[in-house]
Amino acid sequence: MKILVSPAAKRDLVKIARYVAVNAEDETAGRVVLRGLMRKIGALGIFPNRGSSVAGRLGIVTEYRYLVWRKYLIFYVVANDVVKVVRVADGRTDWVGELFGGE
Repeated sequence: MKILVSPAAKRDLVKIARYVAVNAEDETAGRVVLRGLMRKIGALGIFPNRGSSVAGRLGIVTEYRYLVWRKYLIFYVVANDVVKVVRVADGRTDWVGELFGGE
C-alpha cells in the first residue's frame, strides 16, 4: 500500500526532531526519534488498519486512525490503497484541537 505524508505531518516530524535535539542537547536524539516515527509510519504500508480509530476514542464521526509510538501519536486515513499520514503530535498536547480545530 502506498504511503503519503501530508505537508503538515512533514512539518510536525521536523518540529518534533528539532525539539528533541534541542532539549536533549544532542542532535542524535532528534534523529533517533525521527527514525522511530518513520519506521512506524512505514509499517502502515503493510498493516494499514493496525492503528486505533479516533472515532472510537472520541465518540465522533471521523475516518482518522492513529498509532502510538512512545509519547507521539501518528494520525492517518486509509482510502483507495493509500495511507495518508495527516499529522504527528505529542500525545500530551491538545491534539484534538490540532486535528479538528477545537471541536
